[in-house]
Amino acid sequence: MIWGDDSRLYFTPSREQNEIARWVAEQRNSARISERCRSFSATPENSAEMHRQGVTGEMGVADYLGRPFVAWSYLAEKARHYDIGCVQVKTRPRSDGDLGLMARHCRDCIYVLLVPHAITSPLTLRFAGWATGSEVFSHAEPDRHGVWYLPQSRLRPVPAFAPDVF
Repeated sequence: MIWGDDSRLYFTPSREQNEIARWVAEQRNSARISERCRSFSATPENSAEMHRQGVTGEMGVADYLGRPFVAWSYLAEKARHYDIGCVQVKTRPRSDGDLGLMARHCRDCIYVLLVPHAITSPLTLRFAGWATGSEVFSHAEPDRHGVWYLPQSRLRPVPAFAPDVF
């Protein structure tokens, strides 16, 4: 469910969405482990939960845009597809997390950042804002891991992000 006002939007998944998110996250996490994918932010202890947060974010943006959530489950599939339309969804484990992209990310894509609103079950996420890949890459130099970060304060508000952006 999308809720909030013009200044802040939130997404709280329904019980069914929460179960789907958990299942898809387990599939993605298993694929990540079997493919020996490396992550700078996920650890073996929190990887499944980070995938769940990502899936929940994708559901929230799909709901906001009035589009169906497509539950692909393998990382190899993710590398070849946008999350929703021409939009990529990013989540961070902390509410003050910034939008981070690596060199392999698309400069022409739109990236929507969602962050935790509160530690609850089901997980509630806040739409932190959005930017294009070009905006993120032109903001600063990459960190030692090759990640460019754009602070939340530099993101455009999500209410300004609408389906007609495409």
